[in-house]
Amino acid sequence: MFIVITHTEPHLAQAWQRAVAARLPDATVVIDQASQTAGSIAIGWAPPTDFFTRHPSLSAFYSAAAGIEHVLQNPSLPSELPIIRLEDAGMGLQMVEYCLHEVFRQRGRHRDYEQQREQKIWRELVPFGRQTMRIGVFGVGVLGAQVARAFSTLGYPVCGYTRQPKVMAGINLLHGTDALAAFLARSDVLIMLAPLTAATARIINPETLAQLPRGAYLINVARGGLIDDDALLRALDSGQLSGASLDVFQTEPLPTTHAYWTHPKVRMTPHISAITEVESSADQVVAKIRDCAVGRSVSGVVDRLLGY
Repeated sequence: MFIVITHTEPHLAQAWQRAVAARLPDATVVIDQASQTAGSIAIGWAPPTDFFTRHPSLSAFYSAAAGIEHVLQNPSLPSELPIIRLEDAGMGLQMVEYCLHEVFRQRGRHRDYEQQREQKIWRELVPFGRQTMRIGVFGVGVLGAQVARAFSTLGYPVCGYTRQPKVMAGINLLHGTDALAAFLARSDVLIMLAPLTAATARIINPETLAQLPRGAYLINVARGGLIDDDALLRALDSGQLSGASLDVFQTEPLPTTHAYWTHPKVRMTPHISAITEVESSADQVVAKIRDCAVGRSVSGVVDRLLGY
């Protein structure tokens, strides 16, 4: 078994190489180089444009993250090559913590307290009630389901939106395009956790933003391409949205000239809501490699038509 690691960050490529080699001592595990012998399996993130041309005999590509658009957009990707994505591997809890933090901050009115501090005002404010902060989770897959359950457990009203019918104990789920407006109308806090596909690109746009309750709050921990940036900024300026917490952007790093940097209603972080944990991720990838080697089916195989 000849495994090739490819990653845009050299230190992460090295970490993956060490982790996979330790778990598969009989395999040859190397970091991709232009002059290298073709591999039989690849693991990585955002492979070079000629990667698949240089490795024509791959049996599968394992994404080193939950997202897979970084490989689907590669011009040399063979149409029939199986792509297997990560499923959680420690990212779910991070997503839960991030989203809880942002909602707790809103519920406790910490932005108002920060403004009072600047004016040296000492005044207790009434926090928002849980029942008045209805949580809408757009995308209830492996990660989104954990976020939805966390808020539900704490007593928040939670509704999830899915592409196809799905059942979760104690959580109301709506599905399909006909239900989108109803889902948005009951989302005082909208949390974006869907993959970026042709169907979801710029799904947050002037029309859908207008369907949210006035003063709603938006949290995006999925992909920047889900949002029409200009429409979001207009919604913030008009008061349709009270604020937004953004961890992902259409262009990363975010250009220094972008309006998000200075907008008073935007909170930003540099794509850190769920950092891939190499050790636990390697456990998952290696387990899938072993299952495939003996003919067992594995989860996380990407449907190219759906884009995830």
